[in-house]
Amino acid sequence: MDQIKTIISRTYAEIAEELGCSVPVIRNQTKNIKHSDPARWAKSTIRNGKTVIVTDPDLVEELRRRVRPGQRTAKNQVIAMERQIQQLQQSNQRLAQALAQQMQDLAAMRADRDTAIQRAGTLETEVQDSRHTQTLQEARIEAQEAEIQRLKEDLATYQDHSFLGLKWATRKSKK
Repeated sequence: MDQIKTIISRTYAEIAEELGCSVPVIRNQTKNIKHSDPARWAKSTIRNGKTVIVTDPDLVEELRRRVRPGQRTAKNQVIAMERQIQQLQQSNQRLAQALAQQMQDLAAMRADRDTAIQRAGTLETEVQDSRHTQTLQEARIEAQEAEIQRLKEDLATYQDHSFLGLKWATRKSKK
């Protein structure tokens, strides 16, 4: 006895939905199969205008192997795009967080810079004050050295006069 095969009848749309691709892709692939092995399938039109493929289940499996990922349906493409959108949104969130952190770091660096500038201004003022104080102290030292020199001269003059006066006084007493 001949072996009885299971036969299925489905529309192009049903097979396309099952495989996750478009109806034109299924039509093209079934045409390719028809040319290679015409006994594997039959096509008929029913009253509501839809084309039905009458075939064995192996044909659907072969179609599943032949359909490439790029031939998937718009529904699957939408799902893939939604995944991409989610990934991009997550990436944007990470970038926004990184940007916020960098902005905080920048604000802290600017505050440190402003503090350093203020400190540098304070130090410059202190240096100027120190230079002014040094100039005043040098002027005092010069004035004191001049006073010391004058006092030395006065002392020498006094000593000379004292010595002369002592000589003169001793001469008078000898007379």
